[in-house]
Amino acid sequence: MTPLIAFLLLTSAAPEPLASVQARELTAALASVEHGDKDGCRRLDEALTYFWAPWGSDEIVQWPRVWRTPIPESLGAWRSAADACVAKSTSEDLTWLVTSGLLRSEELHARALAGALAKQRVTVTEDGGLEYRDPGAFYPTGLRKPELVQDPTTAPATVTGARFDAELARRLIRQNRGQVVSCYERYADPHLEGELVLRFALAAGRDTAVVALEKTTVANSRLEACVMTRAARWVWPGKTAAVVSYTFHFAPGADAR
Repeated sequence: MTPLIAFLLLTSAAPEPLASVQARELTAALASVEHGDKDGCRRLDEALTYFWAPWGSDEIVQWPRVWRTPIPESLGAWRSAADACVAKSTSEDLTWLVTSGLLRSEELHARALAGALAKQRVTVTEDGGLEYRDPGAFYPTGLRKPELVQDPTTAPATVTGARFDAELARRLIRQNRGQVVSCYERYADPHLEGELVLRFALAAGRDTAVVALEKTTVANSRLEACVMTRAARWVWPGKTAAVVSYTFHFAPGADAR
């Protein structure tokens, strides 16, 4: 089954900041590790990516990590949990650690990078930087790839902000719908249904928005954090002050033809 995602534009109130959603998922990931869940360490690794957001092939191998969102001190237990996960998972092949937010050791990083270079998974660019050859390999294996979904044709729009064309918002979100589907496929139950309402606050002269969660009925913090972290990096046209609220409706659908 392929997820069917419908798109609607609306307004709402009392949004939850992106940092709060990311912290909520990190809290859940730490609890999963503490409980000894089978995928606890992988979930912790995923949760940490929301704080350093490595979506580019060069960013994936940045060292030391560039933490774009500070991790609250109240969640400082992530450090010991990350070290425990690495110690439990470390084997002769350390190349996976090059792209892992769990890695905090300089010595292990050097070994992992050497292995990745030897296997040509990481290459040195002309300017001396590093680039991961297969960004898709960053994601966990054994998960379904997202199928194409029907492109939404119309959506009612209510936008706060002068001289901002709502069609620009619809077009941008249509262009990035594959990222939303990818989050759904990787982190959600395939039978999940519900709505995720995001608010995008656009400032004059800026091409990215401040993203917040207005409403959710999906009850899946992994999906919420994944979609919001990616949406925070979308490049918006217009560069004018406006507030756009957008509803993603998730429901299992028929395979795309």
